[in-house]
Amino acid sequence: MITFRLSTQEELKFIQNAIDKLFGEKIAEKFIQNKHLIIGEGKWKEIFLVSDKMITILEAMANKKQPYSLGMQIGELDKNKKFKLSLEAVFEIVKFTSHLIKLTAKGAQTILYGRNISFSQVDKICYDDAKEGDYTILLDENGFPIGLGKILHDLAKMQLIRFKICIKNIIDLGWYLRKGE
Repeated sequence: MITFRLSTQEELKFIQNAIDKLFGEKIAEKFIQNKHLIIGEGKWKEIFLVSDKMITILEAMANKKQPYSLGMQIGELDKNKKFKLSLEAVFEIVKFTSHLIKLTAKGAQTILYGRNISFSQVDKICYDDAKEGDYTILLDENGFPIGLGKILHDLAKMQLIRFKICIKNIIDLGWYLRKGE
């Protein structure tokens, strides 16, 4: 059974810092703006983003049956208290960040199969200061977000090693079809 509660200030800051570390300063503030973080505690901690109205509903349900889910699930805290961003959050964060890489059709297909990307499958890096270790939202050839990746090399090195892996697939839309494996 999952029990829902408002996040503590400490949890809120921890999650905001984790999102800002991934996508840049103040992205979490824009993403969370006018909403609340709810923690769903069960076998692990799930993080949900909810409106004021959902808070009212949750409060009205106090001491009654708990809902199965609530709002938009934006991630979870694993056993090591590391925040893992959900794909649902990526679909919203794309509106606020410049950390975007547009893939070729072949690159998009590769990501959706759960594999990593070579530089030859990159159509466009949409921000100038892309560097090794950055997390970036991966877009298909039409600009639709399809995954989250981590850059493995700096830009100059990526151009030299065009056919070697340069972006690690963290999570992608195909994950749902592969049953989260």
